[in-house]
Amino acid sequence: MGPETRCGATGYVRPMNKCLADGRYILCEVVGEGGMATVHRAWDRVRGRWCAIKMLSPVMAMHEDPKARFRREARTLDGLAHPNIVSVQELCEDGRIFFLVMDLVDGGSVAEWVARHGPMSPRQAVTVGIDICAGLGAAHAQGVVHRDIKPDNVLIGQEGCRLVDFGIAQLRDAHTEITRTGIRMGTLGFISPEQMVDAKKVDEQADIYSVGATLLFLMSAEVPMPMSKKLVAHAPKMGEGLARIIAHATRMDPGERHWNIGLLEEELGRVHAELPVTDGPPLHHGRPLPAAPSEEAWA
Repeated sequence: MGPETRCGATGYVRPMNKCLADGRYILCEVVGEGGMATVHRAWDRVRGRWCAIKMLSPVMAMHEDPKARFRREARTLDGLAHPNIVSVQELCEDGRIFFLVMDLVDGGSVAEWVARHGPMSPRQAVTVGIDICAGLGAAHAQGVVHRDIKPDNVLIGQEGCRLVDFGIAQLRDAHTEITRTGIRMGTLGFISPEQMVDAKKVDEQADIYSVGATLLFLMSAEVPMPMSKKLVAHAPKMGEGLARIIAHATRMDPGERHWNIGLLEEELGRVHAELPVTDGPPLHHGRPLPAAPSEEAWA
């Protein structure tokens, strides 16, 4: 059996020995899988460093709509250079294989962290929330609404959390037919009420709602549905100030939420200083990356 690939989420192991782009990228461990794409940790033999390869599934690569979303994600991220956003290095086609080359963030998602360790402390959750807001602030300033903020799309890096998966992002004033009027997009439990009705017409307020829902998940390990009942149930352990902020961010009427993501970030920053530091697993990992794969193994 040749080199193996292990999926971090399931533990599934399968043989793997694959290179892309005339041998430039060596695919190694699978670090994420979804309905449309698989993400691999890969070695870039030209740059001599690790990267992430987000590969469209063969079935999806046969259709223009998924490929159009990949192209749009690459264009969107190309203009969003920020330490709290995962950047795309290039969009590639290798025969029938369609993939993005991205920065590698090797700490897993905050959803995986909660699955391993249980609910975060309020201080840890707010730390994540501040990072999310910072990344969204940069995106919103460029007219980009993420539309799929959720724990699976927040990755843990050595210097903070970073947003990923702008595949269904909405560009303000963009002339696109990828999202049709009346279509619901996003993940139930984390999308705003207005996005459940029509994803094409949402604005930055939809992302603000999703940040509030994500914060509640991080401290409860439960999908926040229904939002009001989940917030009432878990409010005592997060404190009055933080519960009030989440309630404000997740109001049904988008006009009653924080005016912009910067105001939410400011409020989280103020409450962060008041929250106690608790013992427990660290949020940001310091695990070193493995050595480069041997050339003999991939010859």
